[in-house]
Amino acid sequence: DNADIRRGQPSVPAAWSTKHAVIGGDFVLAVAFNLLAEIDSEEVTSCMSRVVKDLVEGELLQMSGKVDTEDNLDLYLHKCYLKTASLIANGCRSVASLSDRSLADEAEQFGREIGIAFQVVDDILDYVASPEELGKPGGGADILAGVRTAPLILAARQSPRLRRLLDEGTGDCEEIVKIVVEEGGLEMAREVANEHADKALKAVEGWKESDCKNDLQEIVKICIDRNM
Repeated sequence: DNADIRRGQPSVPAAWSTKHAVIGGDFVLAVAFNLLAEIDSEEVTSCMSRVVKDLVEGELLQMSGKVDTEDNLDLYLHKCYLKTASLIANGCRSVASLSDRSLADEAEQFGREIGIAFQVVDDILDYVASPEELGKPGGGADILAGVRTAPLILAARQSPRLRRLLDEGTGDCEEIVKIVVEEGGLEMAREVANEHADKALKAVEGWKESDCKNDLQEIVKICIDRNM
């Protein structure tokens, strides 16, 4: 995505090159599949294969520009699932399938919902957090990249002026951020994140009480309340 900083450190393309990033990713993927072979579980292998498929599909969807030219919150949330939540959902399902298969569906649902909530919060932070706090570009970086996320999509529904600016392809990031804040885009996006967080909690509410269940519930709270 051409970002120079990730997790507060220079990104691989910035520090070395895009070719290094691609080859490094290939290496990590090869190691991952070697570990999958050692686990010897069809269910886990299938889950991890879906993750890779979804990641590629999500990136192609974003590259197509379709998400960034339509007032479509459902399409945006689908992209959130493909690029972020699928990894968490299938990871949760994999762990459950290795311990108690009866919990696999609920574990996957938990991962799906917390993954979407995480991404929506991440997109909110793009408007309110500094690059230093995020450990990556912020301050409207998504706007500059032409990426429409929940705060922008929801605010545009309330503001004809914002829709006009987007249709004109303006690069006035500061003005767009101002309108999104004034129209309540951040609060509306927060409501979306909270809805998915509640669904994550509901997915595991029937599980027996344990420290592990408490930890999962605490993770949801951290996901929603985080500022980085």
